[in-house]
Amino acid sequence: MFKNYLKVAFRNILRYKTYSIINIIGLSVGIAVSIFVSCLGLLSLTAFIAEQRTKEISVRKVLGASVRHIIFSLSKEFLLLLLIANIIAWPLMYYFMKQWLDGFAYHTDMNITSFLFSSVLVSAMAIFTVSFQALKAAQANPVESLKYE
Repeated sequence: MFKNYLKVAFRNILRYKTYSIINIIGLSVGIAVSIFVSCLGLLSLTAFIAEQRTKEISVRKVLGASVRHIIFSLSKEFLLLLLIANIIAWPLMYYFMKQWLDGFAYHTDMNITSFLFSSVLVSAMAIFTVSFQALKAAQANPVESLKYE
């Protein structure tokens, strides 16, 4: 069934090259922009939280915390939020995708790998974004933030 779908899809791509290329490029650009905007939002949220916790990070550094420990403490909150979001989203996504796919004559069955792959991909992007800002906050000089305390 999946082979037939791919055959029909490639046949339509070859038959309608211009429209197919425009659709593929438009979809790719739309996905890239949405991922970029979500990473910018996550980066600004991380910067805001790191700015609020500047004194705490500085005190931890003065007391001997490693950069790795500080990055882990900042990243832990976001990973917990990401886990909660996945727990809420998976059943909803399964239900609505099942309803939508049941309307097609040829449809594929959903399995756990697509959910896991998307979660791992989103987690990797979130960890990269959060770690970048957390590393920046952890490498800051603690004297500057504790100077006027």
